[in-house]
Amino acid sequence: MRFFILISGLLLGINSFSQSVPSDIFMDNQSNLYLEYTVGAKENFYSIGRMYNLSPKVIAPYNKLDLATSGLAIGQKIKIPLNASNFWQSGTRTAEEVIIPLYYKLNTQTSLSSIAKQFNTGAAELKSWNQDVDNDLKKDTRVIVGFLKVDKNLSPLASKAAPVRKDPDVVITPKPDVKTKDQDQKQQPKPDDNKIVKVDDKKSPDPSVKKDTSVTTGYLGEGFFKSEYEAQLKASSETKSGNGKCSAFKSSSGWSDGKFYLIADGIERGTIVLVKHTVTGKIIYAKVLASLEEVKPNSGEKFILSEAGFSQLGVKGNDYSVEIIWAVE
Repeated sequence: MRFFILISGLLLGINSFSQSVPSDIFMDNQSNLYLEYTVGAKENFYSIGRMYNLSPKVIAPYNKLDLATSGLAIGQKIKIPLNASNFWQSGTRTAEEVIIPLYYKLNTQTSLSSIAKQFNTGAAELKSWNQDVDNDLKKDTRVIVGFLKVDKNLSPLASKAAPVRKDPDVVITPKPDVKTKDQDQKQQPKPDDNKIVKVDDKKSPDPSVKKDTSVTTGYLGEGFFKSEYEAQLKASSETKSGNGKCSAFKSSSGWSDGKFYLIADGIERGTIVLVKHTVTGKIIYAKVLASLEEVKPNSGEKFILSEAGFSQLGVKGNDYSVEIIWAVE
């Protein structure tokens, strides 16, 4: 029960987020872009990493801090680097990502084309992002030069997303159109992907019941994130794997749309993994939601899979052995 309270707090805290979004871009001595962030109560490298779609392994060294030994204090100012994983100007993004305008405050009078060159974009793009902007820009003008890109399922900043005049091209992964007889008779409400709660046994199967649960979900398939896994695999230079016992956490996600989530150490948040039942050979694809270190430290567990994914593998019992495979850069 304590674990469920912790994981619920981890995700539901998204709804209580009230801090303003840092929106001014700065440049370091090597012309790398970053944002300035003030650490709030109970925040750490992992929670800030989820917020900014960035690995804590990138944030800590950029601030010349050690991830393992350096703690963060309330009110401490840190730099959030902007790179390909969280900064968007053009090209594609996934259906899971939303964008937030980022501004650069001019320290001198300059031209729109000069700013475009400085931020590696085009004057036409800048005009499309900035309403009523002139070619000649005065000192202290704030100009949108790009966008913060975050995962709408993981980042509390997603609620701050705003439409832009030039909407990005979005790569949408189609959801499988699979319905059960019950769903044909009555439209089921769509579950909240972000909400992990203790669900009523009458509404979803309990993995502790020793029976074949492979047909208890409305969704039948390998998972919503399969195409993203294949894309990550294609873009990677190698894969890693791990084996161990897997248990389940109660979740409202995945029962009708195949969005399965995994909690595991040693795999970066947001990575899509293949989960294979080592006995039956059944597989699903799940997104890494958090690390065990964050939500259930010193538990001795290897993997924890959202309940719908656990059920989809057709298991009998409370835990089982799985193989996890994921792509790395």
